[in-house]
Amino acid sequence: MNEIWEYHIHHKKKALEDLKGQILKLLFPMSLWEAVLLNQYVDLNKIYSIQEGHTIDEETVHKSGQFKFVFNQAESKWPIYDWGGWSSAFECYADAVTFTYSHQVTELQAY
Repeated sequence: MNEIWEYHIHHKKKALEDLKGQILKLLFPMSLWEAVLLNQYVDLNKIYSIQEGHTIDEETVHKSGQFKFVFNQAESKWPIYDWGGWSSAFECYADAVTFTYSHQVTELQAY
């Protein structure tokens, strides 16, 4: 198992807090960072929808008694319909992944 991924799994909250506190962070939707940090699937339509301003980049929080449920994934409301949109969303995604997992640069450049 990759050591960086393992660290993010065990220290997810700290990793997200560190990321939010960085001055020079990437222009990547904050609501989608958790999926990147945990090496999970990220829907490019969600990135594109946020980039185009059709979806708000925010956490959805539901409270029930003592529990607080945070849903970090924005809802995709605007599909990618052309090469330019896909390219923009993929480049944004690839920048976030290589920022987090620098060893994946070659794999992402192959796309």
